[in-house]
Amino acid sequence: MRSKFDNETASAYSQSATSWLPEVDFSFPLIQRTLKPFITKNSRIADLGAGTGNLSKKIFESYPNVIIDSVDFSENMLSEAKNVLSQFEGNYSIITEDFFEYKLKNNAYDAVVSSFAIHHARDLKVYKNLYQNIFNSLTENGIFICCDVIEGDNDFLSSLSEKDWSNFLSSQGYKKEEIYDILDGYHKEDSPISIREHFNLLKDVDFKSVDVIWKKYNFGIYVGIKNNKGVLEK
Repeated sequence: MRSKFDNETASAYSQSATSWLPEVDFSFPLIQRTLKPFITKNSRIADLGAGTGNLSKKIFESYPNVIIDSVDFSENMLSEAKNVLSQFEGNYSIITEDFFEYKLKNNAYDAVVSSFAIHHARDLKVYKNLYQNIFNSLTENGIFICCDVIEGDNDFLSSLSEKDWSNFLSSQGYKKEEIYDILDGYHKEDSPISIREHFNLLKDVDFKSVDVIWKKYNFGIYVGIKNNKGVLEK
C-alpha cells in the first residue's frame, strides 16, 4: 500500500474534480459546517491520511486561522500538499508518519478529520486502536469526522451499493473497463467496515455520540463526539 501511494502521481490527487464521488458539492461542505460548533479561531485540527491536502484546504477556506497537522506516510503525496496549501503557509505542519501507528498527543485537538484513508485498516483491532488514539487526542469537547468508504451491513447491501456506484460512474462518463479497474482496485486494496461496526468501536472507546450525517451508495460521513455537554451548551 505504501509503495502504491509513493509511486502514484500526487498531482492527480490534488485536482478539484472528484467525478467518482457522488454529491461531492454537498458532502465536503457538510464537514465544514459540522466543525463550526467545535472549533475556535486558534483551534488545532489533525487531518489523518491527509494526502495532497484537499480536505485541509476545504477547512482552511472556512476557518483560515486554525492550525492543521497533516499526517500521512507518503512523502510523495505530502510534497504536493505543500502546493495545495501554499496560501496557508504557517498554519499547517507536515507529519510524515503512518497514522495507524503514530501516537497523537493527548488532548491536543479540537477536531480530528480524515477522508478516504481509514478504510485501509486491515482488521477491527487496527480500527479500534486508531479510534482510541483519536479519542485520547481530542480536547474535552472535541469531534472526530470521517468521510470514507462504507461497507454494507451484509453482502446484499454491499452489492446493492456497489451496483449503484457503478451506475453512477457510468453516468459520469467512465467506460466499462475503467469502472472494472476501479472496482477491482477497491476490492483488492480496501478494507471498509459497516456503519454498525464503526459505531460499536467508537462507543467502545467512549465516544458519547456517534452518527452518520451523510451516506450515498458505499460512501458516508460519520462522526464521533467526545462529550455531549460542551456542544449542547453552545
